[in-house]
Amino acid sequence: MANVVSSISALRSKLSERAGVHRAVHAIASRGLSTVASFALLLSVSALLPTEQMGLYVFLFSLGNAAGLVASGGLPLLLLKHMRGSEGDVADRSQNDALLNRLARTQVWWFVAAAGVCAVLYFVNPSVFQGHPWEALPLFLYVAAFATGEMLINFFRVEGKVGWALMPRENLWRLISAALLFVMMTAGVQLDGGQAFSVVAGVLSVAIAFQFLAFRRHQGMAWLTADQADAPEISRKDQVFFSLNTGFNAVQANIETLVIGLVIGLQEAAFFFVALRLTQLLLVPLVAIDTIGVPMINRALQDDDTPKAQWLAGACSLASFGFAVCGALFLLALGPFILSMFKPEFLNHFEIVIVMTATATLQAWFGPAANLLMIGGGERFYFWLRSGLLGAGLLAYLLFGPLFGLAGIVAVTLAIVILEHVTVMIWARRHMNIDMMASSFFTARDRPSFA
Repeated sequence: MANVVSSISALRSKLSERAGVHRAVHAIASRGLSTVASFALLLSVSALLPTEQMGLYVFLFSLGNAAGLVASGGLPLLLLKHMRGSEGDVADRSQNDALLNRLARTQVWWFVAAAGVCAVLYFVNPSVFQGHPWEALPLFLYVAAFATGEMLINFFRVEGKVGWALMPRENLWRLISAALLFVMMTAGVQLDGGQAFSVVAGVLSVAIAFQFLAFRRHQGMAWLTADQADAPEISRKDQVFFSLNTGFNAVQANIETLVIGLVIGLQEAAFFFVALRLTQLLLVPLVAIDTIGVPMINRALQDDDTPKAQWLAGACSLASFGFAVCGALFLLALGPFILSMFKPEFLNHFEIVIVMTATATLQAWFGPAANLLMIGGGERFYFWLRSGLLGAGLLAYLLFGPLFGLAGIVAVTLAIVILEHVTVMIWARRHMNIDMMASSFFTARDRPSFA
């Protein structure tokens, strides 16, 4: 009998491992398809719109992404932290319903705030909406759908349903939007940047509605009337920190494009958006390597095996840097051709691509610096460091952008990247005794034993 139980347990373990591998492969494939879909959408937009109108679309798209993340209020992270998978008992499901009820009610207030921001934006700069108040509605629709999608993504992540977590927004939305815009262009339909964004916002809303139907089929609607008293306790500290951190990430990811659109010009914003998407591809290997390497480094730190942690950190940084250098050489060689696929005039700013490529390659040199800081007890230090750099960077963007154009923007970004990573490196050396630079793979004094 004991042998039977042991065999069943082993079988379950193997099935669980296979399911985990399947989910990981599905997630990686979905992310890869998302990148392809993103460029397909961008190519459709560039073919459909003149450069300035493409810049308007890019500005609204970046604003929608930033506002959508801010409007999520960090609630998806709270869901990820406190929700329990459906394999639990009835009490767990009741607790999940109560948690969903509480977060949904809070989300409504974030949507009200988002509507207010759209209204303020119209009165501050009505030209963004072609001077018509109702043109702000697609932006609010995009923000609401994006924030709702963030919540649904994390819900399905907890449930282990990677397909439903990633497919609607990461894949279907972009591919359908690209196809629809291409068909409209082929049919001779003339759109401006705001109208093209409205089409994309409408498709996003449909994709998220499709995702919500899957959520309803899986979870039901009992959460609408659930008693919030049954929800797990959420500390005020978590609420504030998660919302601030989400807002910070949203601003940091889109600030350059938004500042360029506001103080330099929409044509320059269109170019920068394309260049940013291209150069960020150099960091895709870094993300993949971090996904595998950081948990291994964390285990070594937990075992107080600093030499092994140092060797792994150096190996991750060296591998990330190696891939980034190869990608940079490829991009510098084919960059002019790729840029001309979007707009021929983008070739006039190729020197900006060179600086942005150097910035991305420099980030890869330091490897998993940020993630190591987070697992090494430096999350509060890192938050305040990035907050300070963001505030100083915003002032520098507003100062040097009008004076030096795109060159001023990318120079400020390069300076921020250098300051951030050097500061993180110094902190890690002092508090974790780990050097995060790629060169540490060769210069580390102690070699680990993997026996």
